[in-house]
Amino acid sequence: AEEVELLHEEMCRVTCFPRWHTSWWNQKIAEHILGASANDEGLGAYAYHQARLRDNLAHCFKNKWVAHLPLTA
Repeated sequence: AEEVELLHEEMCRVTCFPRWHTSWWNQKIAEHILGASANDEGLGAYAYHQARLRDNLAHCFKNKWVAHLPLTA
């Protein structure tokens, strides 16, 4: 009923936010990849690590909830 619909909506949001955050971190990688300084290299590595963490989190949620999410998610 309504509770199930709300739960599906929340599950979709929980899987969408880490994907958005992954793209945000990937944008940070692009911003710092052009710099030649060690600082830029470190920031790029940190951003890459954060992007991978968020991407893994999104995949984890999706894999756990695939049987419960609507087909449009």
